[in-house]
Amino acid sequence: MIYITLIAAALLSTYLVRFTVKEIKQHITKEADRIINTRQ
Repeated sequence: MIYITLIAAALLSTYLVRFTVKEIKQHITKEADRIINTRQ
């Protein structure tokens, strides 16, 4: 039972990490586009 909980926690954490990384990348690209547009 403990192993199942560990596996579930590992899968959930990897999913959350991927999701947050994707969100951070989108935020960075939005900021970069905004900075580039204001410089033009």
